[in-house]
Amino acid sequence: ELNSTGTPEQMATLKGVVEIESNLTNEVTEYAGGITLNVEVNLDNKTLNFETTTDEQGNWEIQVPTDANGSTYVRVRYPDLEMDQTLAYMKTSDDQRSFPEVVPAVNTYPTLFTMYSDDAQNHDNFPYQDHYTVYGIAQDAPDGQQTARISWVDINDDGEIIDFGFGNGGNYSNAGVDSVDIEFIDITGAGSGGLVRISVETYSNLSTARSFNQWRYVSQGSGYAADWLNFNEYEEPSINDLGREYDITVRPGTTTVINADYGTGTYRANDLD
Repeated sequence: ELNSTGTPEQMATLKGVVEIESNLTNEVTEYAGGITLNVEVNLDNKTLNFETTTDEQGNWEIQVPTDANGSTYVRVRYPDLEMDQTLAYMKTSDDQRSFPEVVPAVNTYPTLFTMYSDDAQNHDNFPYQDHYTVYGIAQDAPDGQQTARISWVDINDDGEIIDFGFGNGGNYSNAGVDSVDIEFIDITGAGSGGLVRISVETYSNLSTARSFNQWRYVSQGSGYAADWLNFNEYEEPSINDLGREYDITVRPGTTTVINADYGTGTYRANDLD
């Protein structure tokens, strides 16, 4: 016998969507597609197990038998997921190098996603948000001097560079040049063409030149999308249960929506800078 919604009277429908932050460099939520959920039904002193798989958009739906005269205890279990996560990072924390010897980049890194988090996991080491999408390194400075490098860049809504700062200015007084060009590099590949020219004749130390605006844009560039990456702060899983499970009591002929979110991940083998 069917009720008004077409659901068998002794069946209950469970459905939902499973989200996951598999890409920290965008502001769009991704979905966990193709994962298998275990649905355990306790019915008439028996335990029945069913499985359902999420589609590409993270949607799943299943009908389970219920006690026609009352309610039925159901448990939905979510598997641990090991997958590559897209994010911006410079290096692993045990790397002794520093910028500009090693530069930030958008990479993928193996990450464990679970429906729980605890102190045994190193989830608090990421994501590191203060990675600017754009940086710049000048030509080599004379021997004994530090090469000038741009450490941060501001971008307007039109995708143009409007401001920047030096991590190190560099002294180019013996470089044999009148000016130094610094090209802006977008680690996402979105923007291009940004170039600043700084007078060495007036200010041999480029950080001093920047302080007194003794420079000019050859081009502010175009297409630069954002000031920094990553977009997503640490987000815990929505279930947050060591059993990776969600328990509910359902009644015949009903539909229950159970949405879940794996968040930004739970564990990485190395701390990332």
